[in-house]
Amino acid sequence: MSGLIAKDFIVLKNNSKFYLILLALYFVIGLFSDLSTFMIGMMAVLGVSFVLSTFSYDEAAKWDQYSLSLAVTRREMVRAKYLVTLLLTGITTVAGFVLCLIMQLIHQTVNLQENLFNLIGLFGGILLVCSLMLPFIYRFGVEKGRAAMILCILGVAGLILLFCWLADHTPLLSILGKSPLLTALLAVALLCFFVYLSYSISLKIYRNKELS
Repeated sequence: MSGLIAKDFIVLKNNSKFYLILLALYFVIGLFSDLSTFMIGMMAVLGVSFVLSTFSYDEAAKWDQYSLSLAVTRREMVRAKYLVTLLLTGITTVAGFVLCLIMQLIHQTVNLQENLFNLIGLFGGILLVCSLMLPFIYRFGVEKGRAAMILCILGVAGLILLFCWLADHTPLLSILGKSPLLTALLAVALLCFFVYLSYSISLKIYRNKELS
């Protein structure tokens, strides 16, 4: 399975010029506007795009049909793709954190606590969007998966806004809001559940999918 993971990173590396230019553009805009939140948002979109690109390259090269002729199971292929998603999410998050830190050092507005909060939010947001998006890609393909990506991003943003509203109007969520540790543990548990549920659904879809 390590070969499947390495394959995705090699493909992304060979096609990384566009993403590097895009990343540099985001950084320059964020630098001159002093908007670290802009950088966080753009890094989230870029992280999801990385994951979507691995599927696009696989589909263009008809990789699935070829790989199944090798000693690779469908479970291993789905598991490898989810591990790649997790690794790309981590790399994107760390890169976003470093860039935001550089921006704040230049503008002398460093706030490590805010950076760490943004770091956790970025990681969780990308992973949640991907968890919602991947079953759609396995079921309907990459092109419809792009539409699903937009819907998932809007859906996650809506859930965050809903949670913030409920936190102000619901006693239980107000208690969670006053307990960062409890809130973090609950968020991690929910995120793990969504990732596992997404993986299970994707695996079921892919096992029943006919590849021509």
